[in-house]
Amino acid sequence: MEIEDVTIHVSHDLYKTKAFRVLDRLEREKNTPNLEVLSQAADLNDCDVFIFGHHHLFMDEVVNKKRFICVGSVGMPLNGDPRAQYMVLDINQNHITTSKQYVDYDLRELVRDFEEKGFLEKHSVWSMNTLITMLTGHNYIGTQDLRNK
Repeated sequence: MEIEDVTIHVSHDLYKTKAFRVLDRLEREKNTPNLEVLSQAADLNDCDVFIFGHHHLFMDEVVNKKRFICVGSVGMPLNGDPRAQYMVLDINQNHITTSKQYVDYDLRELVRDFEEKGFLEKHSVWSMNTLITMLTGHNYIGTQDLRNK
């Protein structure tokens, strides 16, 4: 898409790349942008801005004169902050700014919803890992090997 004279590529996952260097699977806020991968992605497309998600983390990096924006996560942020999170992009006279937004919501209601739907009984491991992840903002999905040490 194009806004003013700024071309934007929007996707769920940036070419199915590892846009972040995984330094910590549980506390993903310690992970850092993978500048080598972003540089390669910049060469694949003439767009000015790449907007993507998938990683459940914020990123706003300029690599090879191209802007890479990972928008966070409304449902399951993995940066240690359980609030719903998203990024706002503003383009004004070809000048791009971003701002991180955080929204509190009733986490007890989330737990009640899991209970009412029977997830805790039917899918105990999945539901507990998902709930703990959503309540803490840390990745408890698929990290049992890290927690049992």
